[in-house]
Amino acid sequence: MPPFSAMLLLALFAVAAHAWSFTIARQPETCTSVLISWSDGVPPFTFTFLHPPDISSDVATNISDWSTGASEAYTFNQTMPLGADIIISSIEFRPLIVVGSDSTGFGSGGTSQVFDVLSLPGCALTPARNASDPSLLQSFAFSSVIACGTVTATHNGSLSGPINVDTIVPLGQSHRTTLNASVSNTLSWSLPVSAGTDVFFAFSKPDDPTGKSLVVTPFMAVSQGNGSCGASGTLSSATALPTGPVGSSALGRSEAPPAVLWAVGIAAFAALVFGTAGL
Repeated sequence: MPPFSAMLLLALFAVAAHAWSFTIARQPETCTSVLISWSDGVPPFTFTFLHPPDISSDVATNISDWSTGASEAYTFNQTMPLGADIIISSIEFRPLIVVGSDSTGFGSGGTSQVFDVLSLPGCALTPARNASDPSLLQSFAFSSVIACGTVTATHNGSLSGPINVDTIVPLGQSHRTTLNASVSNTLSWSLPVSAGTDVFFAFSKPDDPTGKSLVVTPFMAVSQGNGSCGASGTLSSATALPTGPVGSSALGRSEAPPAVLWAVGIAAFAALVFGTAGL
């Protein structure tokens, strides 16, 4: 196999993972806008801003401490190749992860890296408008967060009807599972994610247009499982390749300069490899 072939396969895997993609043009800062641009996909487009509770691992198992989790969704009916400005008005989204979706499904446009939103001097640190209510969960089976396993949680009986459970994988393939909370107090969903990947989960009602999550969990590391499910895992090794290194912390926070984007280089890298292949 020629030396460029492995690089070509890596680039194709990253591009083929999502039907379309978006770029974030600068380092997110409080009291300023996040500039997101995209040119493909099938409208409407929804960008879900998610903030998992930024708490230490030793208290992450205490569900009552998850109240700082927050989310908000922004929907557009057309592509914005020149970019759309979305305001972050407070510190509620530190850290910040953005998931792009279109009419083909949740996460179809990919998931951003973990951004540490910069706090500008003089910016009011207002409380999260869309903070979640972790009391809706009675328990969470942390031991069930295993590769190719089934995650389970129990709600307190106040939830009914359809509930979306979003599995968020920064720089990876996030996906949505819709469950019927009226059938049982136990919620179960599959986790086709590789061991060692850091993920978190967001619970929401399908009919809530604000994108507010009922509960947002902290990051959790996926443990090794016994089964095989063709787990996708994280794509950070592919998507980070053309844009510079991703931070080495457990949560994958980016230490890249403001101009570095997680998605902008994928197409350019693929084009470079294709060009090399044709030489």
